[in-house]
Amino acid sequence: MTIYDVDRQKKFFYIALFFNVALLLVHSTFLLVFRLISVKEMYYFNIVSVSIYIFTFYLIFKKYMQAFIILVIVEVQVHLVCATIFIGWDSGFPFYPFGLIMVIYYTRYIYYDRKYMQPIPLIVSLTSIVEFIVLKIHTIKTIPVYIIDKGILDRFMIFNGLLIFLLIMISLIDYTSVVLETEKRLHRIADYDELTQVFTRRKIHEILKEYHKTAEKGKENFCISIMDVDNFKHINDTFGHDTGDYVLKKICQNIKSVLAQNTKKYTDVARWGGDEFLIVQQYDGKTVTLEQCKNTISTIHSNIASYKFTKKHSPTAPSSAERLPVSLTIGFASHNKGDSIDETFKNADENLYIGKEKGKNIVVF
Repeated sequence: MTIYDVDRQKKFFYIALFFNVALLLVHSTFLLVFRLISVKEMYYFNIVSVSIYIFTFYLIFKKYMQAFIILVIVEVQVHLVCATIFIGWDSGFPFYPFGLIMVIYYTRYIYYDRKYMQPIPLIVSLTSIVEFIVLKIHTIKTIPVYIIDKGILDRFMIFNGLLIFLLIMISLIDYTSVVLETEKRLHRIADYDELTQVFTRRKIHEILKEYHKTAEKGKENFCISIMDVDNFKHINDTFGHDTGDYVLKKICQNIKSVLAQNTKKYTDVARWGGDEFLIVQQYDGKTVTLEQCKNTISTIHSNIASYKFTKKHSPTAPSSAERLPVSLTIGFASHNKGDSIDETFKNADENLYIGKEKGKNIVVF
């Protein structure tokens, strides 16, 4: 189970608690009303219902959610059937399944990983449909056990209608917030590299497409820098993958630090793959110039070259940590109008290759 699943189920704990308090208050109200109108069977039934919703607090706090959900479903469905038989269709009780179906599908979404929850929404939905039809047929052919004043029935209808609408509304509001939060997390996963917290290859492709469109319209241009960590395989093989991960994270932190002082607003960083990074800069020749873009890349290169990467981050390393041989070779290329993104990228890649041939730890413009 992920941290997010735990958060989501913790949130449902409070929703369950809220609904349980609401159901307890509602059935306490029904208990008093049925007592006042002398429908003794429903009065006794609601004594049982109130007792159930006092007991379900125990189930919620013990996190016996399966038992809680099933008990609530059974109580609501039996209650609405009995109430309809005793005081009639016009009381509004037959319409509770609409709210119940909404809540149970919301619950299914929260507990998607529980096998026991998979069949419950369908079972409840089918049961509710059959229940609704049978009750309608019954009330057409049979008069209620108690003939209640129309004014009282109208009040029942309004009260029950409001409760059902609130039930559906609250479930939809919370369901929507959970879904939106899920989408944000999925976008975050898709857009950002987990290790370095810079953009992914997929996301930088999207950004490049937008920059390319703008450049082809004769507005802001863009440039690409491909950065390769020199001898990264040697670092991994010699010092271990944990050290390799540390190096990649520190490189990205350094890049972000440089950009924060320069042209961060117009610059995007991505992990292109493995130990390769891509920096895409947009410039208009006024606010940001091509020369400024080149200076930023040079600053990043020199910053990494002078930074003291050590094994000190490792708990097993000695206090006098060994310095790691970390440097970057960078290939830079500015977009030429009429060229495709691939062509611009190819130019940067060729410059990167030239830098590698010249002995690495260099920026080739």
